[in-house]
Amino acid sequence: MSNFFNPDNKVFSFLGKVFDIVVLNVVWLALYIPFFGLLYLYGATGFVYVMIPAVLSLVVFVPSLTALYYSIVKAIRHQRSYPLTEFFRSFKANFRQGAIVSVFLMIFAGIISLDFILLKGEESTYFTVLRSALMAVSYFVLGTLVFFCPVISRFNMTLKDALKFSFGLSVKHVWCTILSLLLWAADILIVYITGGAMILFAIAPAMLVESFMMEKVLKRYVLEVLGRNKEPEKKNASGDETGEDGALTDTDQNTEKKENEEDDGTIGKHEDESRDEWYVE
Repeated sequence: MSNFFNPDNKVFSFLGKVFDIVVLNVVWLALYIPFFGLLYLYGATGFVYVMIPAVLSLVVFVPSLTALYYSIVKAIRHQRSYPLTEFFRSFKANFRQGAIVSVFLMIFAGIISLDFILLKGEESTYFTVLRSALMAVSYFVLGTLVFFCPVISRFNMTLKDALKFSFGLSVKHVWCTILSLLLWAADILIVYITGGAMILFAIAPAMLVESFMMEKVLKRYVLEVLGRNKEPEKKNASGDETGEDGALTDTDQNTEKKENEEDDGTIGKHEDESRDEWYVE
């Protein structure tokens, strides 16, 4: 009985993780208070210009999902640091890139919605092909987004490289792309069926489930980075460390190597920039 009340008990550990997931979900949702507030104001007043700041407030969409993924993987699954600490750290670190992609997604969503409205009811072969093309484009955009959030939470990359890398992953790992999209479609359906009530609890658990698929894909790329960073250094006859060409390694050379690794955008992010090994545990 005394073991049951032990804080390290599996039951208490599980309940603690459930609590942390719920808290992360609420914090994630709190970032959208301005959007929901302005949406309510629009419904109450009908003042169409209220929708402009409402849409602009959605710039937090990608940064918030990125932060949610990172904090769940690191703090919930690997029990490193505190969930809220990692959430806000990742949100701040990835806000600029995430906000840019959020704006692009809003523009894309507007164009796609308008196109489908204009094509509604049209049954000719031309419009059928056009609708199919729009659905295909939407699939690739959403597939890229599915990988983009984990990628920018994991690697230091330019926005262009991160988008290119995410797109490549979505094409190469189709199974993960499709399963992730189906997972989020089911999650959105649950929120819709419950009248929006489940949004308080459904987003973070869905991200947790997705992380098990994503980690299988991303782990191999992190291993490549760590493997490269851990390449053993040769020693000369006097016992001094040398590079591959036998030249002595000094502080300047090590610094240059680190800068080169950072420049190519593949080194791990957060905390110890070159040894984020909790990813591969």
